[in-house]
Amino acid sequence: MLASAPLTVDVGEREFMDSGTLAELHRIAMALPSAARITPTGASPQLQRIVEIAGWQHPRLKVLASARPPQPERRPNGAGYLCCG
Repeated sequence: MLASAPLTVDVGEREFMDSGTLAELHRIAMALPSAARITPTGASPQLQRIVEIAGWQHPRLKVLASARPPQPERRPNGAGYLCCG
């Protein structure tokens, strides 16, 4: 039996989330009772775009954007920074 309480998942600190994980969240959302919701929060614009392109929008799956601005990432060799926006 699936719970009908809302579930919030903070994905803002994830460095990597593949499409399989997003597909699984969509599959879970489809199986939830109509009153339940799953809400990944802190999603990057890229993550939101993947959900949109893949057609994984669902009334019980609401992907919320990050409230934080993108943070610069170090290059693999440690020299300089790349903008992640």
